[in-house]
Amino acid sequence: GQINGTTGYEEAAGQGLIAGINAAARAQGSATLVLDRASSYLGVMIDDLVLQGITEPYRMLTARAEFRLRLRADNAETRLSPIAEALGCLSPARRARLAQRSQMLAHVADVLGRPVSSAVLRERGAPIDPAPILRSGAEWLRVAGVTLEMVAPDLAATVSPDVCSEGAEDARYAPYIARQDEEVRALRANDTILIPDATDFAGIAGLSTEMIERLEAARPSTLGGAGRIRGITPAALTAILLHVRRRAA
Repeated sequence: GQINGTTGYEEAAGQGLIAGINAAARAQGSATLVLDRASSYLGVMIDDLVLQGITEPYRMLTARAEFRLRLRADNAETRLSPIAEALGCLSPARRARLAQRSQMLAHVADVLGRPVSSAVLRERGAPIDPAPILRSGAEWLRVAGVTLEMVAPDLAATVSPDVCSEGAEDARYAPYIARQDEEVRALRANDTILIPDATDFAGIAGLSTEMIERLEAARPSTLGGAGRIRGITPAALTAILLHVRRRAA
C-alpha cells in the first residue's frame, strides 16, 4: 500500500491479494487476473491507481465506483465466487455451496416473478392504494413500504435470509441494474480496443494540452482506459480511436 500510494489496511490487503494471485499465475504460466470496475471494488481501486495517479494517499471509497448497485455486500459471494472457481481457489464444499446458492436465487427470482394483487398485499399490511392492481412481486418491491415478507411470506421457510435479501435487492433495483449492465457492456467493449504502446498523443489532432499531459502520464493500453482518465471527453476518445484505426490501416 505504501509503495502504491494507498492508505488503510483493506486497501493494502487487497493489493497484496491480487499481487499474490498474479505472482502464482505467472509462476504457473497461467493467465493474469484482471478485475475491472464492474466486478469489484478491488478493480476500481487498481484502475484508479494505474490511470489517475496519486497526488494524496488513496482510500477506497464507495463513491469512486460507477456501478455501486452491482458491487453490493450482499451479492459479493455470488459475484466473486465464479472468479475464484476459475482460479482453482474454491474447495469442493464451497463449489457445492455456490451451486446451491445459485439454485436458491433462481427460486427467489421465480417466486418474485409471479403476480400478486394489491388486495392481498393490503391484507398483509402493505400501505398501498386500494385500487385493484395486479403486478409481479418484483414490481411491488419497488413501491415504498412493500417488503419481501408481504410479497412472498413463504420464502423465508425455504431460503436462507442472506439469499432472500440478495434476491430482493436484485428485484428492487432491476431496472437500474439493467441500465448499468448496458454501460458495463460498453465499458468492456472499449477495453478490447487496444492503443499501441508507441502512440504519440501529442500528434493526435483535437486533444488539448491538458489531455495530452494526462494521457502521456497514464499511457492507457485501451480506449476504455483512456476514457476513465479525468478530463478525457467523448470527442477526445473519438479522435484517439480514429488515430488508432488510421495507424492500423
